[in-house]
Amino acid sequence: MEMGRIIRLSASYLGPLSSIWFSFALVMAVLETKPIRYKVMVFPVAALYVLSTSYIFMDSDSVAETLLFNINYLCGLASLTIAGFLILHHFKTQYEVISKHA
Repeated sequence: MEMGRIIRLSASYLGPLSSIWFSFALVMAVLETKPIRYKVMVFPVAALYVLSTSYIFMDSDSVAETLLFNINYLCGLASLTIAGFLILHHFKTQYEVISKHA
């Protein structure tokens, strides 16, 4: 009984805290790109994404918890969209490099 409760509790923290790792990976990826527009977008979104993760420590059904959860969700969508553009930019630059050497 106690082990099941520990597993449920750790799973409830693991999901939301993964946004911290994803934000860190996104910031590290954007530091490798040259265009400044990606850097301008990523740093505020990543910071807000990490800060809004604190909803897991709020009381359930409170206004603050709901607001932070919604902000976290929107930042997750924005981060995934930016990551998609970063991947597209990476493949585009790799194609240009390959085209120049061919």
